[in-house]
Parts: sequence; structure tokens; C-alpha cells
Amino acid sequence: MSTKDSPKVQHVISSHSISLMVSGLEDPYDTSWEVEINGAATLLESKKDIFFALNTLKGANPFADVALESGEVDIFSFIRLTPSVLMFRIYGEALAGAQPTVITIRRKDGSNWPVIPR
Repeated sequence: MSTKDSPKVQHVISSHSISLMVSGLEDPYDTSWEVEINGAATLLESKKDIFFALNTLKGANPFADVALESGEVDIFSFIRLTPSVLMFRIYGEALAGAQPTVITIRRKDGSNWPVIPR
């Protein structure tokens, strides 16, 4: 969910490739972790998908709450993220030379999603 014509939305329009990094800093530091998610992003177009996304975000995203309460949905674009590869690493293991855990997410037909070059 982002305002129309935001840099996020412009990126999705110009390139469907996405990479998202989520990290958790822990004490001690070597137990900190990160998850990298690579995949594709598309804009939702159907009202059914948009309202499903809004209701899913309800209570967790204040912009979704305001959009639902006010009916001002058209000022936002809604982005669907479809992951293809997830990588998980713990910093201490990475510093010791261990490779990240890699999970490839397959399509319903069993084929792999295309891997986005790094």
C-alpha cells in the first residue's frame, strides 16, 4: 500500500523485481539475523483484491484503517509481493563462513519462479 505515483509505485511500474531485507538486531550481536526476500511485485487492479488487502491490513496499518473508514481508497496503489527466493542467515554463522539457508518457492505447476539476478 502506497500513495499513487510514489517512488515505490513507480518502481513497480518500471521493474517488477523486488528485494526486501528484514533484520533483527540481538544481544549478543552474533545471534542477530536477517531474511532476504527476492521476487516480483505487481499492482493490484481489481476492487476485490484491493479490499481483501485493505481488510488484511486493517488494525496493522493506520493508512488502511483511514482508507476503509473514509472510503478514500483511490488515493492509494496496492502492491502484491510474490516471493520466489527466501534467504535466512544468522550473523555469527555468516561470519564463520556458513552459507544462508535458501528456500526456493515454486509455482503451483511445480516450476520455479524466475530467479532475479543480484
